[in-house]
Amino acid sequence: MPTITKKKKSVSRNVGRSPIDWAARIRAANALFERMTPRERRVAICRDVIKSLNAGQFQAETGVYCLFDDSLDTNVDLMQNIEQGPVCQVCARGALFCSAVRKFDNCKTSFSRGYSPHDNGEFDKTESRFFSRKQIDLIEKYFEGWCRESTKSYLFKEIHPDNAKRMKLIMRNIIDNDGTFVPADLPME
Repeated sequence: MPTITKKKKSVSRNVGRSPIDWAARIRAANALFERMTPRERRVAICRDVIKSLNAGQFQAETGVYCLFDDSLDTNVDLMQNIEQGPVCQVCARGALFCSAVRKFDNCKTSFSRGYSPHDNGEFDKTESRFFSRKQIDLIEKYFEGWCRESTKSYLFKEIHPDNAKRMKLIMRNIIDNDGTFVPADLPME
């Protein structure tokens, strides 16, 4: 697991804007969720991951799920922390989780700085609404470069060593394949 250094406190991204009604935001997100097909939900989540990486809200890292700095507010909904709070270091699975929460879920933070799939079941509860266990494991395998079952995932990581670029390629693959991760379509050069 890579060593994570403590980051400086982040400044809220809502400075100078009017206050957000988080309860209304969550209701609207859940209403949108209900109107979308499962494939549309997965594509929306992957688009949000790419948007968050490009905006600097997510920092792609191997060996972590979700890791915030000390400015995380554990008294508010996780959606609010992701929207306004600190940069979050995420692996592919953590990025999908955070984007799913931001797009469609109401999830209270019950942790101090980091989130692991073993913390309180929120990962499994949230992820299983969108992706199958097989898809989640496959996505994570290709992001992390695990080579348990095949060397293709390891080779993909070697060819694309930049974490953010590799994560974007995986998310773009899911978008291009209408919500399904298809490793055979990944660029291997």
